[in-house]
Amino acid sequence: FALDVEPIGPVTAQIGLSGEHLSIGLWFERPEMAFRLASSVGELRGALEAADIPVEAIRVAAGRPSETQKTTSSGRFVDVSL
Repeated sequence: FALDVEPIGPVTAQIGLSGEHLSIGLWFERPEMAFRLASSVGELRGALEAADIPVEAIRVAAGRPSETQKTTSSGRFVDVSL
């Protein structure tokens, strides 16, 4: 999904779940925002794991995801039982 809110600016997020492990990719179009969040990834990981959500990976990058990083199957399944 993508959003554009100030002061962060445009952000694209890709969230994947493999078994019980969560992977997150975040792309910030404003490099300074990518840097700020990248320095706080440990806090995000800690908060998710404190909520019993095992985290496999959190990736933060400046720019936009490349075409090879996008998947056509994303967004098809939502588990509303959570």
